[in-house]
Amino acid sequence: AEVGEGGGKYYSVNIPLQDGIDDDSYEAIFKPIMSAIMSKYDPSAVVLQCGADSLAGDRLGVFNLSIRAHGACVRFFKDYDVPLLVLGGGGYVIRNVARCWTYETAVLTGTEVANELPWSEYWHYYAPSYQLHAEQRGREEAEDKASKLHNRLLALQSDLQQVRAERKELDALVVSLRSEGGGGGGGRGDTSLKASALNASNNNGTSMMIIGTPTREHPASARKEARSPAAHLFMAGSLSGTPGKVAKILLGSSERHRLATSDYLASLLEGTTEINRVGKGLLPEDMAEIASYVEGHTRVERMFLSGNNLGLPGAKQLATLLADSSLKLLRLDLRHNNLGNEGCVALAEALCDNKTLQRIDLSANGISAAAASAIALAIGRSESLHRLDLRHNDLGDAGAATLGSALRGKALLQHLDLSANSIGQKGAEALAEALKVNTILEVLDMRGNAVSPAGLKALENAKAASQVADRQGLLPLPPP
Repeated sequence: AEVGEGGGKYYSVNIPLQDGIDDDSYEAIFKPIMSAIMSKYDPSAVVLQCGADSLAGDRLGVFNLSIRAHGACVRFFKDYDVPLLVLGGGGYVIRNVARCWTYETAVLTGTEVANELPWSEYWHYYAPSYQLHAEQRGREEAEDKASKLHNRLLALQSDLQQVRAERKELDALVVSLRSEGGGGGGGRGDTSLKASALNASNNNGTSMMIIGTPTREHPASARKEARSPAAHLFMAGSLSGTPGKVAKILLGSSERHRLATSDYLASLLEGTTEINRVGKGLLPEDMAEIASYVEGHTRVERMFLSGNNLGLPGAKQLATLLADSSLKLLRLDLRHNNLGNEGCVALAEALCDNKTLQRIDLSANGISAAAASAIALAIGRSESLHRLDLRHNDLGDAGAATLGSALRGKALLQHLDLSANSIGQKGAEALAEALKVNTILEVLDMRGNAVSPAGLKALENAKAASQVADRQGLLPLPPP
């Protein structure tokens, strides 16, 4: 366990766990450690971050916890009856994040909730169980064995005997330092307290913050110039130049501790075929670094960049990559990136002449009917695009009709996701007419749209008359 260093030693506790830990093993170490911490620190308030990437089946997380076990941690702190501020956090299977935080909200409010989920326009996302506590498949075996956890627990309990942040001592320290600094206005004592707090926080990777007696002034002097979160994610070493910059963006924490030289870093990146930076707070300047790297490494085939804030500048960088005939990009995931209509148009224009991209996801980017013509042109002209995801935008009837016109032509698109796009009867009927003559499209996803019975009937008739074997028309479910 890590307990801080220097002046901040014993003011933080960070407990590393190996992949695949399950409910029983996690509870066996969580409760005794947190009980000891609460006893030693005697906090006046607790901030609890409830990141859901520890759940089984998460795309990035490597733990194997159930939602019930995750919620038990929340209940543990709730039962202490101290002021409790509960925050969200990570989690990369969205339906499980929603399940988890719904359950934990119920725990906090003392509300009993049914396991069967009520119907809503998003009900289909929770298939096939449609339950709050759905069984999730995680890693098959926990790597943290009981004996290793027990030894780690004993070691940490020994560390906690040295904790200096007991309430009375901390109160006395704050009073003393404020007195030295003339009332906490930036004197020598106040600086010492800030330094201790920074040393502790720099070594604290846990998701719990214990609040004792706060100072009156936020340590603004310790804040560095605002930078992209990606610049702080992975690299704290001395690497410089382009490889070092790229490493901050492309590499995960598991590689961080193995980076000794720029030569090693270059060799590690050389064989990269996939860039996966989902939900990492990347900004347009980070996209410029990624684009520069990809231009020199033509083996990159897949880029997963959803959940960032690339915006229009980032979209233009990506459009430049799509227009580069030397690159062989096959898949691009750009969900939740604030691209807007202009960013979508820039990408669609680049797709018209791209010869390799097979799948692009532009879901949840604020795209309306204003961008539909550019998208339709890309669908009609692309020689490689097989799947286009546009769910959770606002194309409406007008946008659906425009895309329908592209499907009437020589489009090679096989899968089109238009779920949750405010499409009504007119849009559904326009798409149905297109399906009657289209001989390529295999899947049209229309779930989550407020389509009238007449619109549903038109789509069902088009599917029945389809020239495509096993064509799937995923239609909105009527309320039960």
